[in-house]
Amino acid sequence: MGAWGALMGADIHGGVYGMFVEGSEFGIYSKGPIYSSSPAVQLQETGEPARAVLYTSTSADVMVMASGRGMLVGGSGTVTFDNTFTKVVSVDSPLIITVTPAGNTSGVYDASSGTSGFTVKENNGGTSNVSFSWIAIGTRRGYEHPQVAEDVVSAGFESKIREGLHNDADLSTNGSGLYHSKGQLMVGPSPPPPADKKMAGKRQN
Repeated sequence: MGAWGALMGADIHGGVYGMFVEGSEFGIYSKGPIYSSSPAVQLQETGEPARAVLYTSTSADVMVMASGRGMLVGGSGTVTFDNTFTKVVSVDSPLIITVTPAGNTSGVYDASSGTSGFTVKENNGGTSNVSFSWIAIGTRRGYEHPQVAEDVVSAGFESKIREGLHNDADLSTNGSGLYHSKGQLMVGPSPPPPADKKMAGKRQN
């Protein structure tokens, strides 16, 4: 199935379910941002009749996260991030690093950190030998200042869709029509394109 449109590729409405997509390589591949008015839900098979319900974590920023375990040796420990995290985390935004020792220490602090990893040391010159867990959170590279479509995040976007589009099975009413102008979705018939002055001059001649 191919759906092509100058303004909108497809308009799908279901009384109960909107769309079921299945594919051996992928279910849905979206080239462009994904907007949703509800949380993203993932279902995990558990061997029981009902699948486990998982919700995708959200943030007001575009974040990436890594976690793992390390070791304090003589009160000092260094963690090297994997290559993927290093390549995708921003070099322009500071990392947030949380370290939790798995034993009695005098506390630890972030001695140095960067996109390749970090070093923690024990407070007051401590020399403990204990393992620790860690979480590192950073801004995704290239998304330090993300831009979103203002017309889509507008509170009235969905009402415009409902007013402008039309159910072909409804023969008693007509949709108002939609068009895009100056970065905004507009309701109504699309205005005619501006006249080509050069072509108009040729026609007169």
